[in-house]
Amino acid sequence: MSKRLVIILWSIVGVLAALVLLVKANRNRELNNPTKLSLGDELLAELPIKDVDSVQIEDAANSTTLTRGDNQWSVAERDGFKADFSKLSGLFQQLTQTSVVQNLPAGPAFNARFGMDDEAGSQENHGFKITFFNEAGEEIESLAIGKSTSNEAIEQNPQSRAPTGRYVRLSSEPGSVYSVTAPFYGLSGEPEGWIDASFIQVKDIQSVTFSAPNEDYLQDWSLTRGDVGSDFSLKNPLVGRELDPSKIAPIKNVLSNPVLSDVLTEEEAKERQEEKLRELVINTFDGFRYVISYASAKEDEANPVNGKQIVAKVTTSAQLVETRAKKEGESEEEAKKAEEDFAAKLETLKEKLAREQAFNERYYLLADYLISPVNIGAEELTKAVADPAPEPEAPFIEPAGLQSVVSPPVAVPAATDSPADEPNDPPIFENLDSLSDEEIQTLMEGDTDSPEEGEE
Repeated sequence: MSKRLVIILWSIVGVLAALVLLVKANRNRELNNPTKLSLGDELLAELPIKDVDSVQIEDAANSTTLTRGDNQWSVAERDGFKADFSKLSGLFQQLTQTSVVQNLPAGPAFNARFGMDDEAGSQENHGFKITFFNEAGEEIESLAIGKSTSNEAIEQNPQSRAPTGRYVRLSSEPGSVYSVTAPFYGLSGEPEGWIDASFIQVKDIQSVTFSAPNEDYLQDWSLTRGDVGSDFSLKNPLVGRELDPSKIAPIKNVLSNPVLSDVLTEEEAKERQEEKLRELVINTFDGFRYVISYASAKEDEANPVNGKQIVAKVTTSAQLVETRAKKEGESEEEAKKAEEDFAAKLETLKEKLAREQAFNERYYLLADYLISPVNIGAEELTKAVADPAPEPEAPFIEPAGLQSVVSPPVAVPAATDSPADEPNDPPIFENLDSLSDEEIQTLMEGDTDSPEEGEE
């Protein structure tokens, strides 16, 4: 055997040995790394969403169970009130589509390290737990969602701009922790965070009536108007006062698009509301009628919120016009189009009525600012009538082509004590040139030759 052939054979043996060692190393790595998902894999891509009948979301202090019904999801802790499906579907989407950025072999002993400590009192260290159940109440999947991955990156490098993600542990892999891309913003274990916050929508107000029977300092009032484009008028005007436009303008859009803060049971409502109830009655041009009873809410010390709140109960009803009034002189084509538009609008109003009547007989927590424009008495709704301003005098306009003639001042003689029959006019002297100087001086001194008193 040649020397060259021996070298080739030994080279082949060396390559084969290296491959064997590499395979063993990879096998040992797989045995020591219990993570099942690889980089880029989707977290819960195989979650059977169609089989999910309920979802439980827990945080450090709260727990919420969302249940699938025939037509909608509901919040169990809010007596089956409608859940925010867009938020729930967003959670499903994040969980099934978020990608694995890092897989870490880490057992339950590292729970506190990743913010998944069930015993921790703070939310940051406790994290969230999400559990999916089927219709039989059996657990399908469960996972813990811990701290933000960007926090650790910033701690290690303050200049880091790492994308925000979360640490996640699947219950089916207790020895693994994954770093995923989803930030899970807005995730909450509070029931009020999962209710559908949409509420009644008051449009095109025709009349508004406010009453506060237990508060004498707030005078009742009622506003009404003839059409959507006109201004309100006060049903019982106050003497010497008129409506304040700055106070009236917001009333036209009151409760046009309110959102709910929470849903309360009757018992909770009685505990939270003040004793002084007020009532608001609103009628719209579409025939809707809203009767709203409300009171200021006491602050919940266990769950303080920013801003004042009210506890309210609403009853919605409507008298809808079922038949269109035909217009004189309209063509057959015009009538057909008008009938179609009328029928479409009527259907929309009926759907609105059914949706808003679902809010009847419940109690709600609302932000006070939503109703504050009408939450005032008649005195505050008006202002004192201002005295009419005097009309300015019209300036004198000289006719064109004429010139002003300025007359010299006329001397007015001073009054004297002369008898009424004696003239007050100064004497008129004629032919002064014929008099001597002495005669003129005598006249100037008043020494005349007039007869003395008593003489004829």
